[in-house]
Amino acid sequence: MFNFLWAFLNITPSQRAQAMTEYILIIAVVSVAVIAVLIALRGQLFNLFNYVVQKLGGKTDVELEQEEPAEYEGPFEEDGG
Repeated sequence: MFNFLWAFLNITPSQRAQAMTEYILIIAVVSVAVIAVLIALRGQLFNLFNYVVQKLGGKTDVELEQEEPAEYEGPFEEDGG
């Protein structure tokens, strides 16, 4: 199907390679921009997710860190003997 599309558009192999390179560069730049935005907004995103968790009735990371850890009994019950 893609061969038909390239033939229909009358694109030579060198033009096809150039187009693919340009698409890859665009995707790379957009990816870097998205990562930069997520890093810049990480504090606000953290607060937003904690707010949603609280509204859903769960415990936030801060609340879980403040709790005493439960005693771990292990995977097997002791026989006592």
